[in-house]
Amino acid sequence: MPIHIELWLPFAAGQAIHVLKRAGMMVRSPHNGVQTRRAFVQLYWDALAVRAALCAAVFWMVVDQPELLSSVAGVLGFSGRLELRLNAGTALIFGYFADSILDWAVSRIPIFQKEVPQPQRSEPQQTSNVD
Repeated sequence: MPIHIELWLPFAAGQAIHVLKRAGMMVRSPHNGVQTRRAFVQLYWDALAVRAALCAAVFWMVVDQPELLSSVAGVLGFSGRLELRLNAGTALIFGYFADSILDWAVSRIPIFQKEVPQPQRSEPQQTSNVD
């Protein structure tokens, strides 16, 4: 099975752009203790890595077996044959939206709620001068 670097690089770029979007939203939110995008990645690197690996596994299956999309669509209630032409553009879009689709799946499948980590908003850290 070939590696398809022309698909994996755009997929990775889509994942990175999605992480930057999520980090930006967290940094701009008044309800968190994360001040920079770099701090967001440093704080949540493990959850982001697990989520990226799960998204990459699904993408790998789609690249390796494109007919899988039709099977999944059938299980979800869509009829007909679903075909996705894989190229750099669709790989980038898949990389960007895969994490959002993962969030959707986590909200609907109970076992995913325990197994898929979520970068959570945290309250600003309050420091106290207790002696």
